[in-house]
Amino acid sequence: MVVEKILNVKADVFLGEGVVKANFPRTDVKVAVDGKVLEAFRGLTSWAAFQVGSKERVEAMLMGDLVLFEEEVNPAISAALENAIEVTALHDPFIFDEHRVYFMHIGGEGNMEALTIGVRRAPEPSGPSERPVHRRPRSGPWHLRPERHRWDLT
Repeated sequence: MVVEKILNVKADVFLGEGVVKANFPRTDVKVAVDGKVLEAFRGLTSWAAFQVGSKERVEAMLMGDLVLFEEEVNPAISAALENAIEVTALHDPFIFDEHRVYFMHIGGEGNMEALTIGVRRAPEPSGPSERPVHRRPRSGPWHLRPERHRWDLT
């Protein structure tokens, strides 16, 4: 199955709905919310689901939610946009979390393999030794670099 091969995970297949769903628990860094360590199944699992497209010339549809750490947000947005994946939301689901966690909602339509490769190109876990404990944003809550994106805001 193309999803399992590209994402290197065992996918769940829901034949009745025609859906293939891959889950990627984030176990590389312990996250504490208000001093309590969260297990991956309690909100730290990325996922991507694929379904046969319902429009002409659309092989597949994608919907997913990527769990990202602060330093992964910009590269993940860039990887999604560069691979024709829509970023439909970005939010911080917790307060008082140590190792800032963000959820990036994604979607898309197109070729199954291309969509799966786009999901794969989101930043991979870098491991705790490479991850800063805390970093203050350079200005305001975000410091996106617009020069890295090709957004047409007209």
